[in-house]
Amino acid sequence: MAIAYREQNDLVTARETEERAAFEASAANDAALLAAIESGRAEVQLLDGNADLAMVSARRAVAMHRELDDVVGELEALRILAGALHRNGNVMEAKMMLQDVIARANTLDRTLLAAQSERDLARVLHEEREDAEAQDIARRARSRFEQLGSDAQIRRLDEFLNMVTA
Repeated sequence: MAIAYREQNDLVTARETEERAAFEASAANDAALLAAIESGRAEVQLLDGNADLAMVSARRAVAMHRELDDVVGELEALRILAGALHRNGNVMEAKMMLQDVIARANTLDRTLLAAQSERDLARVLHEEREDAEAQDIARRARSRFEQLGSDAQIRRLDEFLNMVTA
C-alpha cells in the first residue's frame, strides 16, 4: 500500500503505511520485508527532498539485501541510492551506479527494474545537459514500460521526452 501512496505522491500516508508495515514485519521477524520497507523509506525520503536521509536508508537497505543474498532487492536499493547521490552532487557515481544496475537487471531479465533505472538515468543525463543520450535512454525505458503495460510511466516519459526535445 505504501508504494501506491508513494506513486500518488501522498508521501505522508506512504510514510505512515511503511511504519505500520515495518512494525508488523518486525513482529513477524521477516527480514526480507524489512529490507524492502527500508528501500521504500529511502525512496519516500528522496521524493520528499531529503537526499541525506535517503542515502542513509538506501545504504542500510543495500546492506540488508546483501545479507539476505537478495540481488534484485539490492539492485533496487542501489537505484534509489544513485538518486540520493545525484541529488547530493555525486553525478558521476550516480551515473555509474545506474548503468551498473541496468546491466545487472538486464542479465537477470528484470524488465521493470531496468526500465526504472533507465528512466532515472535519463533524468540525471538531462540535468547534466546530455540531452541526446537522455532521449535515447528515455525511449528505451518507455519501450520497456510499454512491454509492461505501465500507462502512467509511459505518460510521464512522454512528458519528459517532450520537455527534453523542446
